[in-house]
Amino acid sequence: MIFIENKFIINEIKMKKQEKFRGKYRIKSSRAQWHSYDDGIFFVTFCTKNRLHSLGEIVGGEMMLSKIGEYTDHEIRDVGVRRPYEVWPNRRIASSNVTSSSARRAGR
Repeated sequence: MIFIENKFIINEIKMKKQEKFRGKYRIKSSRAQWHSYDDGIFFVTFCTKNRLHSLGEIVGGEMMLSKIGEYTDHEIRDVGVRRPYEVWPNRRIASSNVTSSSARRAGR
């Protein structure tokens, strides 16, 4: 019985190591296994590490983007240049996150 338990524990440890990316970390995908994600409309949210307000700040009721925030806005606006099958028409940049809808056409 002890041998079987130890073998089970060893197999469990091996599986956990395989789940990690480069042996460091691994976050399981939250994507639905039954959906192809080839086309459709998606809602996307990016957050800064530790929710640091690095994208800008609100001044006088308006969002003032930092250099990083301006770069982020530019990259999202120009996503269609790199990916002609994808458009991000609605985006909101806050001090610590970006939210956007993304439309993707099939046949890319």
